[in-house]
Formats: sequence, C-alpha cells, structure tokens
Amino acid sequence: MKKKGYTFNFTSRYSTVYHPAFKRPTRLLTLGDDYVPVNLIKRIDESWRRYPVDIPPQDNLYRQYIGDDPIVGYAQTYVRFITIVEAVKKRPDNNRVAVKYLADEIRKLNRLVEQQNLLCGNDIETAEQLEAYKQGCKDELAELSEARNILRSKLKTAQNHGDENEIRELKGYISDLTGRMKILRKNITVCERIEQKKPEIDEKLQDIKEIYQPTRNKNYERSR
Repeated sequence: MKKKGYTFNFTSRYSTVYHPAFKRPTRLLTLGDDYVPVNLIKRIDESWRRYPVDIPPQDNLYRQYIGDDPIVGYAQTYVRFITIVEAVKKRPDNNRVAVKYLADEIRKLNRLVEQQNLLCGNDIETAEQLEAYKQGCKDELAELSEARNILRSKLKTAQNHGDENEIRELKGYISDLTGRMKILRKNITVCERIEQKKPEIDEKLQDIKEIYQPTRNKNYERSR
C-alpha cells in the first residue's frame, strides 16, 4: 500500500489512512471492524516476517553467526551483527574480548534494533534502496506539510465563523497529519543513522572474525 501512496497514522486518538488523492485523511473506524487497529495488527502479525534470535551454544557461535560466508545486503548484515551482539551480551564471561569491543553496541542495542526493523520491514538491502526509501519519506513529508497548511488555513476560517463542528473535525485531521509527519521525520533520522553505522558494522564484523578465528582453530586442533 505504501508503494501505491497510502500512509497510516496510529499515534493519534483516531487511527487514519491517507492518500494524496484524498481531500482528507480517513479514519479507520469508518471502514468497519476488520480495519480496527487491533484486528489489523492481528492479521499482519500472523503473516509478518520475523527475525527471532536463537542464541547458539558458545562453541557454535563462530560457525553459526560469524563464519566465513560473505554477507550481502543491509538487512542481512544487521540481522547477523545484532545476533552476535546479543549473544555476546548474554554470555559476557565467555566473550571478554568481544564484550569490550562491542561495548557501545551492547549499550545502544535498542537503537541498532530500531535500524534493523526499518531495513527488514522495508526489504532494504542496498544503499540505493535505502536512499530511495529516505527520499520517499521526505517527499511524503513535504506533501503532508502542504496538506496540513491547507487544513490550518481552513481551521482559521472555521474559527472566524465559529463553526465548532468544523473546528473539531479539522483539528482532528491536523493532529493525524502531525502524527504521521512525526513518524516520517523519525524514519528519516533512522535512515541517516544507518548510513553512518553500516560501514562501521562491516568493519566490526571483520574484526570479530579475527577475534574468534583463533579460538575456532585452537578447538579444531584439539579435536584432532
């Protein structure tokens, strides 16, 4: 729906859907029970891709989550890196060197997960796709800002005429647009953080391989 121009706002009192062809946002409650947010979330939750973190036994950490196979794609890189960070966080005593090296990531894990969710939720695997998504957010933000200015102008007219019903309705629509604009600004910020963080993650993944490679080789020699 996003590709077709639809946007949603679930942050205000009345959840709404908006499209550039609409004169005003449409409240989901007017579309029937199937479109009540709780029912929408239930349906999406049943089919949405998940990225569960299954922390492996310590001796399998290299083989399962670091390894020698190349990682291709932004979302794939984040999924693997965050899994490693969570594994190290869960077993700090067994990963003393990695704990020190990943201290900043462990402390800011929620921010990393936020970036991963944006990438995975929008199937972003390349720098070009990330830039296109960010630009789409900027374009939509500009459109909504223009629409909000129009509604604010109408609100002033309604206030001058003392039309309480119109005032109340316009304020609701303005609130809906403001909520959606807040989400778009947040998404743009997350995109910018990914652009800054991705090269660092690539470098750290390579360094982590070097941290764990000797351990793997040593265990291998002992098994022989």
